[in-house]
Amino acid sequence: PPRSTLFPYTTLFRSRLTVGKRKYAQAETECWQVIEAGEALRAKLTQAVDLDAAAFESILTARKLPKETETQKQERSQAIKEATLQAAHVPLETAQLALEVLKLAVRMAAIGNLSAISDAAAGANLALAALKSAALNVRINLQGLEQETEPAQMLKELADLEQQAEPLMQDLEESLWQRAGLSI
Repeated sequence: PPRSTLFPYTTLFRSRLTVGKRKYAQAETECWQVIEAGEALRAKLTQAVDLDAAAFESILTARKLPKETETQKQERSQAIKEATLQAAHVPLETAQLALEVLKLAVRMAAIGNLSAISDAAAGANLALAALKSAALNVRINLQGLEQETEPAQMLKELADLEQQAEPLMQDLEESLWQRAGLSI
């Protein structure tokens, strides 16, 4: 699978190892919900790979526009800006999806099959890495545009996503320690 879709697999694997086990019967309904949500996230992240490639292609196309007259220069500049904003929207969406995967993985560390708690932790860490990587792409695409309204809002949203990840990772560490005596 594409690289951005790998991290939901560990969460899904962990959920599937929990369902059907008598010891985890109380968590089974929620595990099926995690499986469904994880599959939906995997599909969206797979689509994001194609959207990211298309956004990059749009920037390349815009940069090839003619720039001989003032009108052409203005049109080219506007096309580059629009393509650049779209190129920032795609990884911002990826960061949002990665945060959702992180939430699922952390939840599975708390309720899932103890024999596979490291899988939940791996999924959480991969989701965090995906969020951080997507954040870098948002920031590089918006570099020089930070003072404009839309880019500023996107960066604010990104900062919020990053802040939401911090307590989730603390929850993960707590589950690892309390349930399995492990630490990150």
